[in-house]
Amino acid sequence: RAGEERQEENTAFQRTVADQRATGKLVAGALDVLKSFYEKASLTQTRARELVSEPAGPPPPSGFKKTSKKSGGVVAMMEQIIEDAKSMVDQALKGEEDSQVAYESFIAETNGSIEACQKSITHKSGDKAQAEVELQQATAQNEISLLQATSAATAEAEAKRIELDMQRSQAEAEA
Repeated sequence: RAGEERQEENTAFQRTVADQRATGKLVAGALDVLKSFYEKASLTQTRARELVSEPAGPPPPSGFKKTSKKSGGVVAMMEQIIEDAKSMVDQALKGEEDSQVAYESFIAETNGSIEACQKSITHKSGDKAQAEVELQQATAQNEISLLQATSAATAEAEAKRIELDMQRSQAEAEA
């Protein structure tokens, strides 16, 4: 069961990495197109500004700060998406590595446990075989003792019968 779960985790990992890498490539391609468009538009505006010496519109209000090129906009959002995709790939790689290490550890522990159980079974099988031999020896000894006791009792009974027969014969001879 652990192998099946590990396979499912690995499949999810591969799917995540493939999706995020594809996302990164697509967004990077779109970003390149967008940057080239903005560069052309910027050149066009620069030329137009060179022709017009006065600034367009009223002057900016006091306290107005110019925005940096990195502050928002579609380009910044796309760059953030690319960074997020790379981050997700890195996280997925780390998660996959952790899962693989945990799986290998689990397998090693399981194999150790199986080996210990097999040794225990072998040891207990030996103990059982020894106990069976001892039981057979004890049973045989009991049978021998029983036969000896029966034989002795039979011999004693026979001796008693012979003695009684002799006493009876002697009593008949005297009478």
